[in-house]
Amino acid sequence: MYPDTPTGRRADAVRQARRTQRRGQYEPACALRQQGLSRAKSARQVGVSPRTRCRWYAAEAFPERTRRTGETRCLEPYTPMLHQQWDAGCRKATHVWRTLRAQGFPGSYAVVYRYVTALRRGHPARSSDAARPAAAPRATSLPSLTARQLSSLFVRRPEQRTPDEQAHVTQIQQHDPTIAQIAALTETFTQMVRQRTPNALQTWLETVLTSGLPDLKRFATGLQQDGAVRAALELPYSNGQTEGQITRLKLLKRQMYGRAQVDLLRQRVLHAA
Repeated sequence: MYPDTPTGRRADAVRQARRTQRRGQYEPACALRQQGLSRAKSARQVGVSPRTRCRWYAAEAFPERTRRTGETRCLEPYTPMLHQQWDAGCRKATHVWRTLRAQGFPGSYAVVYRYVTALRRGHPARSSDAARPAAAPRATSLPSLTARQLSSLFVRRPEQRTPDEQAHVTQIQQHDPTIAQIAALTETFTQMVRQRTPNALQTWLETVLTSGLPDLKRFATGLQQDGAVRAALELPYSNGQTEGQITRLKLLKRQMYGRAQVDLLRQRVLHAA
């Protein structure tokens, strides 16, 4: 999760709520300790386990929880190789893990996944920076975007983007060749749909199927198998009215679920405004 997104902000709010809850248990536990109450009884009163209570006894102050950055000891000897793959453009944790396993890495996939996730968030590595080979200077880090936000920018008309959004799209395309290829194919497809040019469909499908992008290839395969796609580009008709009536019928049916029969449903469909 990226910190500057709604999901990231919700996660931060949950973490703060949990910290407040633990703080509300820690302070009464310290007060009970000063009163001479046993560990088991004080743990029951504040609602924590005796083991947690022992950790709190050993701590000199409220124990803050540190967030994971993905760094682990077993991964340290392999972080230079991992960063080489990252700098080469490999962003898939599965591929990185398999490559490291082939070189003798003993850890699990979860270890590599946490480390790669930390790199995506922009967290610096702690213990392996000295072992990491010097890399070429990179461009200024880009603001974090969710997949939905990025796809919304790609399918939006260029003239409808704000100057900041257009500059952001241009910077992303310069930063990652794969995303630049996806953006170009997306723009071509949206223009084809808006301008209703069915002759360009086959060329676009062939380009996608040879692009090496698995998600877009599945999308293109589905378009090839659906004859309604070409009809939508060639014909001026729309089934929007039909779909709207179906949606209205389903809404009325669900409102009446368990309360009436078909006769009343028919009357509501016929006389609804």
